[in-house]
Amino acid sequence: MTITMAHARVMLFWGASLLAMVVGGLYWLAHLSTGLTPPFWETVPVCGVTPNCVSSKSPATAASRFRIDPIPFHGGAPEAMRALEALLRATPGLEIVTVGPSSIQARLHSNFFGFMDDLFFRAELAGISGQAAQTKEGVIHCYSASRVGHWDFGANRRRLERIAAQFAAVQ
Repeated sequence: MTITMAHARVMLFWGASLLAMVVGGLYWLAHLSTGLTPPFWETVPVCGVTPNCVSSKSPATAASRFRIDPIPFHGGAPEAMRALEALLRATPGLEIVTVGPSSIQARLHSNFFGFMDDLFFRAELAGISGQAAQTKEGVIHCYSASRVGHWDFGANRRRLERIAAQFAAVQ
């Protein structure tokens, strides 16, 4: 079978049309996701089934790709959350949505298509309830997930690992 010039033009037309639809669809999804208001969670969420999420509250199984370690802190929860908030405010493209006494909710636009990712941090003191008031140590549980799409190619994990490393440097 020989491909004539007419066949080549038709194939090029349909290929370019398909590419335009895919890019347009991704652009539409990116801008659709920016108008959604994320919920303010009482606890750090656990990831669902799509591999575009990491959470320190996800089960700690050996095969769990959704699990990330919480961020340890010393010196009291209010001080730790103020330091984390300052660090997040200095992060390009990251927008703080809500700040509570022991939690921070933020969102971030991805660089290329502008997809929206949600981030959530909550400080928990070490020890059991009666001892928690005396301790000055604890962890900040964290969550980062893409609002749309299936894969994030590890972007949420890398982001939280980078935030944890920056926090450890200023702690």
